[in-house]
Amino acid sequence: MYKFATYKDQYKANLRLALPVVLTQLGQILTQFADNLMVGRYGGDDPTPLAAVSFGGAVFFILFIAAIGIALGMTPLVGELYAQGDREKSSGLLQNGILFYGLLGVAMAAVQYAVIPLMYHLG
Repeated sequence: MYKFATYKDQYKANLRLALPVVLTQLGQILTQFADNLMVGRYGGDDPTPLAAVSFGGAVFFILFIAAIGIALGMTPLVGELYAQGDREKSSGLLQNGILFYGLLGVAMAAVQYAVIPLMYHLG
């Protein structure tokens, strides 16, 4: 029979780990919601500004999720090496990961800025 008290410590640990991810996703949703509210009032009866903001948000979200997917690959590798007691390799991998993800952030920003001129052609 399942007893919540048996797994209470695991639930606490999981929630402590998941809280930053939940807050990040909540912040993303609230930002998109606020953008839609502001532009929806600005556009009046014309739906074009609201459609443009929604489309831009969708393009950003696709790039955001792709970057997160790439970034999640490093966590188990560093954790495995750290759990095995190989601090030298885990720290080296973590340092390389920090450099790689910094460059990934710059690349994603460049892609977003490259998309801006293309959006003007959508009308």
